[in-house]
Amino acid sequence: MSDHADGREEEALDHIASALELSRQYRYDRIFADEGQRMFKLLKLYRKKRCSVQKDLYLEQLISMAEKTAALHPRYLKSQLPKQTALTDTEMRVLRLLSDYKTNAEISEITGMAEETAKKHCKHIIAKLEVSNRYQAVEKAVELGLLEPKKMKA
Repeated sequence: MSDHADGREEEALDHIASALELSRQYRYDRIFADEGQRMFKLLKLYRKKRCSVQKDLYLEQLISMAEKTAALHPRYLKSQLPKQTALTDTEMRVLRLLSDYKTNAEISEITGMAEETAKKHCKHIIAKLEVSNRYQAVEKAVELGLLEPKKMKA
């Protein structure tokens, strides 16, 4: 999975092929099923790029098991932030302010950085979290455990 996260797709698919061969022989099904969204995506990519027209029933079973596990444990299929895209301390501070619905101007005033710098940090956060806007960035950060969910005021 780390090869895939590092952008080495072909190496990742080669490793999956080897692991699938061993798993077929020794029935290491749960190892695949329990690995979360990255493995789920990787198995689907493997199916798309490496499987022939004929369905691989064992592979389909592993993908199905991963989906069932996800239904029981929703965080299993949630993305994790790859190590190379970890947020900086400043980006985390800006993200916390975004979670309080602060504008770029307010972030600038609170942190002492220029408004354009605050805007640039927001853009970096959005790109790293692979979302489209600041609200989705906050939702994704909560999902990934980077931020605590906000409690509703009574």
